[in-house]
Amino acid sequence: MIAQLSLTTWIDHVKRFTDRLIAILPFVFLSLMSMVTYWLVKNAPAPLGSQQEKPPVHIPDYFMKDFSVKAMNAQGQLKSVTLGKAAHHFPDTDTLEIEAPVLRAITQTGAVTRGSAISGISNGDATEVQLMGRAALIRDAMIDNNGKQLKQIEIRSEFLHYFALSDRIQTHLPVEISRDKDRFNADQMSFDNINQTMVLEGRVKGVLAPKK
Repeated sequence: MIAQLSLTTWIDHVKRFTDRLIAILPFVFLSLMSMVTYWLVKNAPAPLGSQQEKPPVHIPDYFMKDFSVKAMNAQGQLKSVTLGKAAHHFPDTDTLEIEAPVLRAITQTGAVTRGSAISGISNGDATEVQLMGRAALIRDAMIDNNGKQLKQIEIRSEFLHYFALSDRIQTHLPVEISRDKDRFNADQMSFDNINQTMVLEGRVKGVLAPKK
């Protein structure tokens, strides 16, 4: 009789345990699924569209050798011609780094500027050029809109910064300027061809030839 009661008690315990196990199984299953889902989301690769774009690096995307590049205005007229032994284009700054650049620029007023250097940097549309190493820019003689004769101007320095749109030339290094027989030297210079003004700074020396 005692063995029968013990067996009955054991069966009741097993039954209660089984009922409890069945009752909590859905919760165990949901918890397990949540953990698996979290792991998958954490380790899954991000979609291409949501990946943060990497900043561009200063690496050339193409190069040219013994090249000539022409730039035109909206009316199809020639604005500038740039030649060089070699050039590398950098997409992060949209600039050309040029070896032995030679340039010829024509402004809207018809003024022609010619330049050369050991190396140079040009922006994408060649409206801004930096010349470095034995840099020279020559503004050809011309007659302006008022009929005034403008003499040729030659500017030399180890660095010259030419702005084609505003027709300006700047340098922060010693510079030598020649205009006909006149000579000027300065530590810095800013030349505005449109307004026909030149600002010389630092140690300035000049020799003016007598007018005939």
